[in-house]
This record gives sequence, C-alpha cells and structure tokens, in this order.
Amino acid sequence: MIENSRAIAPHSPSTPWGRRVAGTAFGWLALWGFWVGLSRHNHPNLKLNLIASALLVMTFAAAAYANHLVLIPRYWRRSRFLAYAASLLMVMGLLALACTLAIHLVYDLLWGPDPARFGFGTNLVMEFILVATHVVLIAAVVRLRRSAGRRSSRPTIPSPDGS
Repeated sequence: MIENSRAIAPHSPSTPWGRRVAGTAFGWLALWGFWVGLSRHNHPNLKLNLIASALLVMTFAAAAYANHLVLIPRYWRRSRFLAYAASLLMVMGLLALACTLAIHLVYDLLWGPDPARFGFGTNLVMEFILVATHVVLIAAVVRLRRSAGRRSSRPTIPSPDGS
C-alpha cells in the first residue's frame, strides 16, 4: 500500500529536478524573447525574426550544453586546457556555421535572397561572436549559481551565546 497517496512524480515541477528544468526552460525562453525584441528591426517580418531568433538561441544552448556536459568534464577538469580550448572553438565554429546556413536557408525559402544580407562570411563571424559571448555568459551564471548553492548549503555554526 502506498503511504502517501499524494506522491509527487519525479519530474514534476514540485521536485528540485523539475524546478531546475522548468527554470532552465524559462531562461531559454526569456533569452529567445530578448533576441526577438532586440532584433525586431533586423528582419523584414515577425515570422523570420521569430525563426532566426529561435535558431540563434538553440545554437547558444547547444554550445553551452556541449561545454558544460562534455568539454569541461572531458578536458578542463583533467587540466587538458589546450584540448579544451581547441574543442570549444571547433564546437562553437561548427554550431555557428550550422546556424548561419539554417538562417540563410530560411530566408531563401520564406523571403528570397535577403537584400540586407552582409554576406555569408560576415554573418558567420557575427554568429560565432554571439555564440562565444553566450557560452562565456552562461558559464559565468552557472559558476555563480553553483557557488551560491555551496554557500547556502554550508552548515551554520551556532555562536557561543546560543543564537
């Protein structure tokens, strides 16, 4: 017999794991909204803006997750800094290339050749800089959250007067 009839599913937003997933999803959606708002004058219509911004944010997420889930454990934590740097540059470059190609393809399919297009090389460099910037910023946020979590989980030592 189940003792607690109101048992919580392990992936529910009520569990720590569920809250973390929900918070992360909210963060990515907020970042997408930020880029939609920021780039509203860079695209000829809302549909292209929504799609291009989504492709960018998916690229940022892929790079950040590759960094934190694969590259840092495999290279950084083992003090293989050159391999880490080379791998991170390669991952960011390939993702920026895929994103640039995807955005150009979407434009060609939905709009036709973009008259404001800067050229593939310029767009690729801009995407790479954006990916690198987001990887650095996300790494800083992760580091701050982890250090804040460690500080809040430290046991407190009562003072001699008992308070």
